[in-house]
Amino acid sequence: MRRPIAILSTAVLLTGLLAGTASAGVPHEVDQSGLQPPLNPDFTYRCFASGGWILCQGVFDPVYEDEDTGLSCDGSPILTTGSGHERLQRWHLPDGRATKTIVQLHYDETWTLASTDRTLRFQGDWNRHYDYLVPGVRAQRVLTETGSAVKLTAPGFGLVAHDVGLLRYAPGAEGEIADEMHGPHDTWEDFDAFLDQVCDALGA
Repeated sequence: MRRPIAILSTAVLLTGLLAGTASAGVPHEVDQSGLQPPLNPDFTYRCFASGGWILCQGVFDPVYEDEDTGLSCDGSPILTTGSGHERLQRWHLPDGRATKTIVQLHYDETWTLASTDRTLRFQGDWNRHYDYLVPGVRAQRVLTETGSAVKLTAPGFGLVAHDVGLLRYAPGAEGEIADEMHGPHDTWEDFDAFLDQVCDALGA
């Protein structure tokens, strides 16, 4: 997935923060239990005070085999086997209320239709930006996704479907209500057509 300018700018900012804490000595660890909203428990975190902020950094490395995608072709489930890597940075006010989160995600999977044993390759390389309109209030945060969140290909078929570009959700409606969209987003624009294309590529 490409790294947008916003992510590069954040990387520069983070480098400056860490350089500042390094020059001042060991960063002061922060108790995670008082942060709002609570941190995603799937990640392993390190949280510390830095420059008047609380910064948390987390990593999540899932591995899975024959998990149900929730999709099916003629009643036969589509299963996925693969792995992912996610790196998270979340900023908080001194009282622990979150203001912004940035997550970089990479996933590589094989989708298999049990009834045909044919496969698709799923790849995702994208970024998630969470902006809290009201610090610490999850129901008021806005999620913006940029990059290539979905790329499905099949041998002899080529590109099956993709979601590429920018997708911004309405406040508190992550994954449900798209507020702004740029670029092709096959899974959003016509989900039935997307699934038909997937099933065709899987030989259903």
